[in-house]
Amino acid sequence: MVLERAEGKTQVTPIAATAVTAVDTTGAGDAFAGAVAAGLVSGKSLVDAAREASVVGAIATTRRGAQAAYPTRTELAEFTR
Repeated sequence: MVLERAEGKTQVTPIAATAVTAVDTTGAGDAFAGAVAAGLVSGKSLVDAAREASVVGAIATTRRGAQAAYPTRTELAEFTR
């Protein structure tokens, strides 16, 4: 869920979870946070960055380890097709 506040109004946008079979949750939150930051830096809105980050975090749980489990941009694109 993303909360955005602008002009005195709060917008609440649900972000769907990506269903995967998790094998190791180590680093999933870091993967999510890093992907949000990367998305924002690349010009995405907070909502779009969070949607993509949700997928990145989910993919990271399907592999063992932390940083080594993070998907590449190519893997992310293939997963979201």
